[in-house]
Amino acid sequence: KSLIMPHVEGDAEDVKSRHKGKLETEAYLKQIGIPYTAIRPTYIYGPLNYNPLEEYFFARVTENRPVVIPGHGQHLTGLGHVEDLAIAMAQIIGRDVAKGKVYNIQDEQSVTFEGLAKLCGQAAGISPSDVKVKLYNKNNFDFGEKKAFPLREQHFFCSISEAIKDLDWKPKYNLLDGLKDSYENDFKLKKASGKLSVDFSTDDIVLNGNILV
Repeated sequence: KSLIMPHVEGDAEDVKSRHKGKLETEAYLKQIGIPYTAIRPTYIYGPLNYNPLEEYFFARVTENRPVVIPGHGQHLTGLGHVEDLAIAMAQIIGRDVAKGKVYNIQDEQSVTFEGLAKLCGQAAGISPSDVKVKLYNKNNFDFGEKKAFPLREQHFFCSISEAIKDLDWKPKYNLLDGLKDSYENDFKLKKASGKLSVDFSTDDIVLNGNILV
């Protein structure tokens, strides 16, 4: 977390982060003198991505269900298309300027949670005005062990100026085009093949007003 956004390379690091092992690895490689370059993507999206967080939004807008979002819906977050990430990583190879450096990777723009819901609707051919959003306070509900929302309820986005400067790279996708790619080449195919697994149970807890007493 930072008081100044977007995140840039060199910002203070959270030593208590669940990703602290990555920081320890970077420090160790530096200590023993092995050349390395570290990539720090924000949320990754796009076809065949290991964590298809955009499915949460597509699954709801295509069933005409409200997109249930914790908080005020205006947290800004960064997403990066998986193809752009792969190209950025490939661009590191053979570049002396990248040795020992860290690069943030995401799309050029960031988006609010509510905006992401609207864009996912648009990518699926649905008017943004027809996308329904339900905001809620997560402290009022008990979801048990289930994860109710795929994004952390905080601002999380970064500058990619260093990667653009050093790697002869620029994102191919803007967010809407990237979401269209994900919808057409991942979500629709999964749904048509019966391989899409969707659980609306946490949504229903919120929509039914099952508030903790």
